[in-house]
Amino acid sequence: VSGGPVDFGSVKAAIAGPESGGDDFATNRMGSSAAGRYQFIEDTFKGLYARVFRVSAAEAERAWNSNRKFDAGVQEALMDRLLADNAAALE
Repeated sequence: VSGGPVDFGSVKAAIAGPESGGDDFATNRMGSSAAGRYQFIEDTFKGLYARVFRVSAAEAERAWNSNRKFDAGVQEALMDRLLADNAAALE
């Protein structure tokens, strides 16, 4: 059953709300590495960052360590990629 095209904007808002309240600088206080609007954990951030920005693992590591995880544009690009990957897998 097809429900038609998915509105990624609505999905992202539904994720950001409970994850961080939309706070780009949110961090997890329970011991996880999760950070940012969408609460990407370190490994997920680095993997997506390397793919989206076509950089090496070392560059992705530097991006994490330099707090690029809190950059709104980076967070949006990574979530767009993650949602597109998930949508493709479900199709």
